[in-house]
Amino acid sequence: MSAHTNERNKEHSAFKIAEELASGVGKSEESYQNIVRILGLKKSDLGLSDDCAFYNYVRAIKEKLPKEFIDFVNSKEWLGKPLYTEKSPNIGLHAKLRTIDRFALDNATSIEVLYSKETKEKLQKLFEIIYTTSPIQLMGTDISKRIIANFVYESNIIEAIFTNNGEIITVVNKKTA
Repeated sequence: MSAHTNERNKEHSAFKIAEELASGVGKSEESYQNIVRILGLKKSDLGLSDDCAFYNYVRAIKEKLPKEFIDFVNSKEWLGKPLYTEKSPNIGLHAKLRTIDRFALDNATSIEVLYSKETKEKLQKLFEIIYTTSPIQLMGTDISKRIIANFVYESNIIEAIFTNNGEIITVVNKKTA
């Protein structure tokens, strides 16, 4: 129990955020694509060669991250109104960054969009739906022990994936066949 309480209230350093971003870049076409685009975090944007050391890439990203962005990632304000007075949603760094990338910065042209009242309200609504409404579909996986819950959000279906201890791993727009 204390493991996820610590994760919930943990401040993520600029280095840890940069490390997560660097590890995700290039894994797929959608890996932090909006954050990377808007903040200019491609290796070429940072004056680095494609084969530079991972640590050097992380350091370069860390130096480029705006303080306001780091503060936003660590803020609980955009995670929605707490369901319980002293608890905030159990959401890890990867899920925070993926949510910011997919739901707050999709189609954005400036990082300033992230800090707007409208964006904060949009993200609060997203987490409010995940934490206060019944899913339209609930599935589990035997191998990974993950729980997948689908919800209706802004006339789309979103998928929230949880670990078996309740931590959100990621939130995605569900691809329809």
